[in-house]
Amino acid sequence: MKKVLFVLSLIVLLLWGVWQLLAWTGAQRTMNKLAGEWSDQGDLRWEGLRPSPGGSVTVQGLRWYWFDITEPVTVESVELETPGPLALLRGLWLGRWPGTASLRVRALEVQLKPNLFRPWALVRPPQLMGQVPLALHACGNRRVLSPTDLLHMGIDRIALDLSVTQSPGQLALSLDAGDLGRVQGQMAVQWQDWQQWLSPDKDLSLPRAGDLMIHDSGFMRRLSNYCAAHEDKILEDWKALSQSRWRDAMAAAGMVPTDSLAEFYGDWLTEGGTLRVQWQQDPDVDLLQQQDVSAGDWLQAQGLVLHHNGQAVDRPAVALVRPDEPEPVPAIQPRDPSLEPVARFHVSELERAAAWIDRRVRVTLRSGRTLEGRLLSRDEETLHIHQIRDGGEVIQPLALDKIERFEVWRRDDDPGRPLPLNNEPLPSPGLAPWLERIEPIPAP
Repeated sequence: MKKVLFVLSLIVLLLWGVWQLLAWTGAQRTMNKLAGEWSDQGDLRWEGLRPSPGGSVTVQGLRWYWFDITEPVTVESVELETPGPLALLRGLWLGRWPGTASLRVRALEVQLKPNLFRPWALVRPPQLMGQVPLALHACGNRRVLSPTDLLHMGIDRIALDLSVTQSPGQLALSLDAGDLGRVQGQMAVQWQDWQQWLSPDKDLSLPRAGDLMIHDSGFMRRLSNYCAAHEDKILEDWKALSQSRWRDAMAAAGMVPTDSLAEFYGDWLTEGGTLRVQWQQDPDVDLLQQQDVSAGDWLQAQGLVLHHNGQAVDRPAVALVRPDEPEPVPAIQPRDPSLEPVARFHVSELERAAAWIDRRVRVTLRSGRTLEGRLLSRDEETLHIHQIRDGGEVIQPLALDKIERFEVWRRDDDPGRPLPLNNEPLPSPGLAPWLERIEPIPAP
């Protein structure tokens, strides 16, 4: 009996060792193949592979040295789970993946810094340049956000956890990107479709159906206030400007949004919150083969439903028309300090005067009189400007309703100091001690 148990134990250990060897070798072979496919984009490395008898394999300590950036993309672990050990071996060695599997990416992170992208990456147009719905349309000279922009918004790194679960005909997604937001939901995708995501040379196609819940984690409010500052406008004016430019860009690309969709676009930019997106494409309708498509037909073919902060968006659709000839996209040149924009007077809105405290300003009154000096403060009714006259110093109070034109001496890319979000009170810094003794002269 003991011999039988001993032999059985040896057989089990042998099978266990053979499976471990096959699983580890297959995982190593798959990772080497993946690294080879991406070798022209960067260098992929990992610290170890750990197969599990339950049918999963974990890759630990990944580091992706993307040639376009100066910082590595680090990943704590990537776990691929299949229904069983044999299913894992078939996938690793034969490429015959089962209909059910899951992929978990834990603690993906890249540190942000102003010079994150290398010079050769800056001269290439970003991929989002051509994606009209995703590009920025009212954010100064920006079309996409740079690492410097995110740093100015208080985001010093991109960190996320991702979980993707594939079942027959459906893909469940859970993405938590911290300050950048969260996404959860399901999409109708086959395993062969989302395998293309791992290839750098294949285009992604939109799944034929899906239901996604998006939480912005306050990012859209940060973005809208940041971009409004770079356009030197209050939030409502910036919203209208962004909607107008987005409409024009969409029309130039052959897509005319409905009024309700344009209004939703502005609300999402300025309010953020929670967005639920549902769609169910009609497989029998190919809109790309038609010259002109009305908004109603497009909406029926896409089956799109939007809910913003619990409220349904009425008719979120676009009409497809013959697009205009696309304009060439200029390359983004590397920033050269010697070529930075020079400072000059820019017309600004009085509502944003608090962003220019301690700056040189020029004020034109309704009477035609022009005053120039340093802006000290702004309250609900008055601007206070510090001036030097004949060797002396005075503080000039100016009633807001008497001001015709307000200008600020600044560079084109200078947004001023951040203003409070929502309805917080405007900053009112105290006067310098040497100025507190000076009696302001009467307003004209």
